[in-house]
Amino acid sequence: MRQLKQLTVFFMALLCSTTLLAQKQTVTGKVTDAKGDPLAGVSVNIKGSNAGTSTDNNGMFSIQADGKDVLEFSIVGYQSQKININGKSTINVSLQPVQTELSEVVFVGTRGGGRAKLETAVPVDIIRINQIGLLTAKTDLTSVLNIAAPSFNYNKQTGADGADHIDVGTLRGLTPDLHWY
Repeated sequence: MRQLKQLTVFFMALLCSTTLLAQKQTVTGKVTDAKGDPLAGVSVNIKGSNAGTSTDNNGMFSIQADGKDVLEFSIVGYQSQKININGKSTINVSLQPVQTELSEVVFVGTRGGGRAKLETAVPVDIIRINQIGLLTAKTDLTSVLNIAAPSFNYNKQTGADGADHIDVGTLRGLTPDLHWY
């Protein structure tokens, strides 16, 4: 009976020690640029995992990770860096700027082509009448505008009697200025 008790205590101690080794630790640190200024918005990810965080305005981060994990630091315009934690609880990183420049930035949307490049405070969509038929097989003007102009939205609902009800179009989700009663 005494041996069974000792064996039970031994296995309990073994189980506790393995769970202690597998526990995550809090890793904190600061990310700076080559001049020592803090970098805000740097992605801090655990390699091979979906876990991650980003740095605050002071370049500080905090993440839960195993002592054997690898942290990946990345932000646009700087060289990415991978650092082994090796059981450390504080990791400070200095990222070096990349010497290449971006020639253009492309935003991908789900609707028509890009906007005209005008210097205005409001969005401007230019729709050429001679090309409007090429965009879609839709026959009503509101459907064509909805596809051709990224800022134009409207709501078309078919009622129970088969009649269409069209809400007045809006720009950028704002309420329409005119109400039809």
